[in-house]
Amino acid sequence: VSYGGSMGGYAAIKYAKAFGMNRVVAMVPQYSIDPTEVDDRRYTDFYDEELNANMRIQASDIVEDCEYIIVYDPYFDLDREHYDKIKPLIPQLHTLHLPYTGHDAIAVLANSALLHDFIQHPFNQTYFYKQIRAVKKNSKFYYRSVIAHLLGTHNEALGKILKTIDLQLDSTF
Repeated sequence: VSYGGSMGGYAAIKYAKAFGMNRVVAMVPQYSIDPTEVDDRRYTDFYDEELNANMRIQASDIVEDCEYIIVYDPYFDLDREHYDKIKPLIPQLHTLHLPYTGHDAIAVLANSALLHDFIQHPFNQTYFYKQIRAVKKNSKFYYRSVIAHLLGTHNEALGKILKTIDLQLDSTF
């Protein structure tokens, strides 16, 4: 099993064939950092045409009998662009949506029991959504993201959330 987030998610997909993987779990994976291939400019400072040309994920990188799972926020345009370019390359793709987490999906889902499930448990969408829901409800990263999305536009909904949770935040939050 290869597992990674962001550029690690890219690597998990891109090099699954080279390492003989039978499952890939990629959280918010990148498709490419080539500015001629993606509108996303977060990582283009790292792009070097001489070193990184033609490094996008391609159909030839995909393992036919490998199971691919991508976790991402469908409302976060920058990551959705990468997902939309990866999706057609992987016929056997399983997608798990993690709304309102942006690129923080990795931090929101940082949990060793969930990682164990991603490695060992047969894919079952309902099961994984239940596990994800349990982890994110205990994640201060999740609530930080929800607050950022709701503040100023859905104050009543935000108030209900903040009144019903016992969220203990440390000084960094």
